[in-house]
Amino acid sequence: MTKPLIIRNEEAQRLAGALAERLAIDLDDVVVRALRAYEIRLGQRAPDTAAARAAGTPAVDAGADAGLTPAQQAELEAIRALVREGRKYRRLPGTSDHSDMYDEYGLPK
Repeated sequence: MTKPLIIRNEEAQRLAGALAERLAIDLDDVVVRALRAYEIRLGQRAPDTAAARAAGTPAVDAGADAGLTPAQQAELEAIRALVREGRKYRRLPGTSDHSDMYDEYGLPK
């Protein structure tokens, strides 16, 4: 049998309860996900940066995914796939004045 986690701080209880309700998960899962994300952010357990780079995902995003529902994670992965696909078509180097996109007459190239 596992030991119960007792939250004595009213603000912590309120925040955890609100997050659990928002994510539609129980309080234990909220606490576990939050602690995992915090641990990653502190650098105690570094995410696999090589795998993150290969997937086209910044390593810092690995901890941000911890609080998402499965549907939200699926949507995020779909967005990341679109970004990876779009990277194939970008023209480098781009300029801030967009002169790389228009000819000398101001018409799109």
